[in-house]
Amino acid sequence: MAKNKPAKARKGKGKGKGKGYGEVIRARAVIAPYLCFVGLLVVLVATGLQVVDGAQTMRTLYGALGNTQKELDGLWEENSRLQLERSTLSSLQTIEEVAQNDLDMLFPSQFEQVAQ
Repeated sequence: MAKNKPAKARKGKGKGKGKGYGEVIRARAVIAPYLCFVGLLVVLVATGLQVVDGAQTMRTLYGALGNTQKELDGLWEENSRLQLERSTLSSLQTIEEVAQNDLDMLFPSQFEQVAQ
């Protein structure tokens, strides 16, 4: 019976077959910090752009708020003016003047009661 001989372990350098396992690990160990740095840099730039975009959105909304506040103030002023005008026009004296002068209406001198 023949005994199985263990296969020889490959060493760092193979004969024309490419890089050995040890060289691949060393290459990854050298590249890994650079990849981490590039990834961190990409995340940092993306976060910075989001902060700038958020600040611009805030400025835009603040300007719109100021314009809306001015419009609201104008509407409050107009509402106050219209309420004053309504109270002036709804007084009994004004109604009687309009009825007599513009509509030629007169207050009756005699009252008649109609029974049903």
